[in-house]
Amino acid sequence: QQILRHVGVASRARWGVGLLILGGLLIEMAFNSAVPMSFKYLIDYAIVPRNEKVLFAILAALTGGVVVVSAAGLGCDYLYAKFTTSVLNDLRWRMFTHLQRLAMNFFARSQAADILARFSTDLAAFENALELAVVECLLPVLELVLSAFLLFTLNWQLALVAMLAVPICLMGPRLITSRAVKAGYQCKQDQANTSGTVQENIRSQPVIKAFGLDKSVLARFSERIAHLAAASLKVSFLTSLIDRSGAIGALVLHGV
Repeated sequence: QQILRHVGVASRARWGVGLLILGGLLIEMAFNSAVPMSFKYLIDYAIVPRNEKVLFAILAALTGGVVVVSAAGLGCDYLYAKFTTSVLNDLRWRMFTHLQRLAMNFFARSQAADILARFSTDLAAFENALELAVVECLLPVLELVLSAFLLFTLNWQLALVAMLAVPICLMGPRLITSRAVKAGYQCKQDQANTSGTVQENIRSQPVIKAFGLDKSVLARFSERIAHLAAASLKVSFLTSLIDRSGAIGALVLHGV
């Protein structure tokens, strides 16, 4: 929740960049929606009546649209990469400054591997989530809204039937997300424990070699990675369920 709050604060502080990114995405979506409709005009008003002027006009409009959309897409990619990098740097700074204010008893009861994992594994996962936020969350929502608008424009009765898919898109991820978050936290703990075991093993090599503790060390590490594998499998499965539960409704809407 604190990370999400930080993203919200960072987004409000960079609202101008956010509007530019949203505008670029809307341009891309509008063009992608207009291309299938342009084929209808191309056939009805250019190819069938053999009207070369209309044909060249539509093709020129599509070519110009490709140029504009490509430029908008590249601009969006650059701005979003800049936004993601800025948010991550702010988060690193906040985490590091908070680390300096912690008391010595925190460091006494915490493993160094666990602290380092927050700066490496956790931030890498957060960066990946930010990079996928547009593709996995924002774009499907915008496409759903645009598809619903077009469907209501063409046939409102059919659109009302298709709207039954919207609760699936909204409620499915909501029901699974809490379990996925808990599983993700457990997976991070298992990753930290595994890293701590490796770190401890490296420091304890003289003792392990002197007393022949190889088998017990291997058994302990086997147990650690077994827990980590189970936790990773659970996170991956729940994450895929979140994606699919939202995608099912979108597919139904597009299919209608």
